[in-house]
Amino acid sequence: RMAIKKLNLMTDNHRKQPSIDLKKEFVLSNYPVCIEARLDKELYVHGEEIKLFLNIDNRSSKTLKNVLIEIKQYADVAIGGINAVYKSVVAQIDSEVGFPVNPSSHMSQTYSLTPSMDSNTRQEVKRGCALDGQFKVGDSNLAASSVMGECPTPEMREAQAIVVQYKLKAKLTVVRGTDIKFDLPFRLAHNRPTEPVFVRKTGNDGATPQYVSVNQTEAANLMSTMSEFTNPKVA
Repeated sequence: RMAIKKLNLMTDNHRKQPSIDLKKEFVLSNYPVCIEARLDKELYVHGEEIKLFLNIDNRSSKTLKNVLIEIKQYADVAIGGINAVYKSVVAQIDSEVGFPVNPSSHMSQTYSLTPSMDSNTRQEVKRGCALDGQFKVGDSNLAASSVMGECPTPEMREAQAIVVQYKLKAKLTVVRGTDIKFDLPFRLAHNRPTEPVFVRKTGNDGATPQYVSVNQTEAANLMSTMSEFTNPKVA
């Protein structure tokens, strides 16, 4: 019996940093709360710290009490006509650092979180969390973000069987007012392997496949042009 682990590897194609600018207006307040939030980048590897840069310009008459930040994994399962979406919190902080933000005041703060399967302490959350291996196996990680096109069709989603996405969600608590919420999507992937990677190419006769060893840089360049990318290491 042989177990094979298939991992998705991604290259950093320098996508735009996830960011959001929003204004929240309140009844009986002449001016809004202006919020600017952004992540330090769009693609992260397992174990890497995610930084949220948060700027708040409170021109309103309201007071902001604290911020709750969560990193959520969304696993969209589409197998045999069955569709279900599982949501799991893989990192969370409830912080009062930089708070309260009183009327006519400004705040700038950086918050750091590291998504991990160890964050799932409740049994019901563990059951809905997508992993790249078994939960009790030491080298397992959270499932990597699924590689999908910009406009995936239902057929493409069903072919993937499980589509995994990640979002950072934040909620600012407003004293005697409606809370302010926003989310920033990002990608989570496995780090590039340090050992040689084997890529399948067509032989000199145009038909016989050959497996050649390439370094990490060559592998990254080939990933965007080749349909098959495999590491035959047995887990």
